[in-house]
Amino acid sequence: MKKLFSFIAVICLALNASAQYQVGNSDFETAWDNDNEPGSGWYSFPSASTNGLSSFIASIAKSTSKPTTTKVEGRGGSGNAVQLKSLNLSLAKANGNLTTGQINMGSSTPADEGNYNYTNTGSSKNKCPLTGRPDAFEYWAKYTRGQQGTYNGRCHAIIHGNVDYKDPYETAANEAAYKIAEVTVYATPCEDWTKFNGEFTYTGVESTTSFFLATFTTNETPGGSYNDIFIIDDIKLIYYSQLKSLKVDGVSVPGFNKDVYNYTVDSYYVEGTTSVVAVDNTKAGVATIAKNYDATTGKYTIVVTNQEGSEFHTYTIQFKTYDKGDVNMDGSVTIADVTALVNIILGKGGDDDMADVNGDEGITIADVTALVNIILGKAN
Repeated sequence: MKKLFSFIAVICLALNASAQYQVGNSDFETAWDNDNEPGSGWYSFPSASTNGLSSFIASIAKSTSKPTTTKVEGRGGSGNAVQLKSLNLSLAKANGNLTTGQINMGSSTPADEGNYNYTNTGSSKNKCPLTGRPDAFEYWAKYTRGQQGTYNGRCHAIIHGNVDYKDPYETAANEAAYKIAEVTVYATPCEDWTKFNGEFTYTGVESTTSFFLATFTTNETPGGSYNDIFIIDDIKLIYYSQLKSLKVDGVSVPGFNKDVYNYTVDSYYVEGTTSVVAVDNTKAGVATIAKNYDATTGKYTIVVTNQEGSEFHTYTIQFKTYDKGDVNMDGSVTIADVTALVNIILGKGGDDDMADVNGDEGITIADVTALVNIILGKAN
C-alpha cells in the first residue's frame, strides 16, 4: 500500500473567491476614471483629500497637480501605462504621485507632515485589501531625471493591518502594531522598459484583515526636483514556490539547492522512522507543501505550491529500494520475511507495502510460496 501523507488539494487556493493576491488594474488597461487617474486600484491627485488646506488653496493645488499623472503608451508598444512627471508649480515643486490608497494634500510645503498617502479603509475605492503574503514586488518602468543629481524614482509598498495607515509620517505606535511587511524598489534612469523588483521584509505582525499601500513617486524627496519622468506598467506581487532547506533525519540532503529538484540518498525510507523536513523559501512561511512516498519505487515527492496557487515546484528524493521479497524491509530477504508475511496474512500486523511478492495484487498463501522460492534461489 502506498503511503500518502500531508497531502493538501492545492487547487483550492486558486478557487478561494474571497482571496485577493494581486492589485487591481495592475496593467492599467481597465477604463481610467479620467485622463489623470487610472482608478480601479490606482489613484492620484484627482481623488486626493485636502485635509489641512483651505478650500481656495485646495482647489488650486488639486487642479495644478493633476497633470503630474497622465496616460501613455504601455510596454510592448500597446495598451496603457502611467506617466508621472514632477512639475515646478507656482506654489512649490510637485512630485508625480501614484498610490493604491489616497493622497492627502495638507500643506503647500512639500515636506510638511500634512502631505502623505494613506489607506482609506472607510472609502469604497481608495484602499487595497490583500489576502496574500507576497514575497516580492516587481514593476516595469522607464525613468528620466529632470535635474542633475543621483536621485531615483521610487516605489515604497507596505502591507498593514486594519487601520488608515499613512506613508510617510505614520506614528511609531501604529508602525509597531500594524505594519506587517514593507519593501522599497527604486527605479534608476533607463530609456528602455526595465524590470525593477525587491523582496518584502516581514515584521512578525499578524492581522486577519490587511491592506496593501503602495506609493510611486518621481523622487523620494518631496519637492526635490522637477521635469522627472517616471513611466510605470505591469505591476505584480510575487509568491515563491520553492524550498529553502531539505533534510533527511536532520541532515541536509547533499548538494541541496532550491533550483535543483532531484536528489538521491544512500539510505532506505522507513515509514514512521525516517524524517523528511522540507521548509519553503517564502518570507511568511505560507506555501503549501504536499509529500508522498512510493514504497515500490523508493521515490519521495515534495510539491511546493505558492500561496496564490499560481505556481508550483516538485522535488524528489530517491531512496534505496528494497529487494523483492523483503517484506519486513530490513534490507535483506531471509526467513524473517516469511514470518512477517505470514503475520500479515493472518492479520497479526505488519506493513504490507512489500507483501505482494508474486505481484498479483493480492496478499495470499501464494505469496509465501513465491517468497520461499526467492530465498531458495528458485524464483524466475
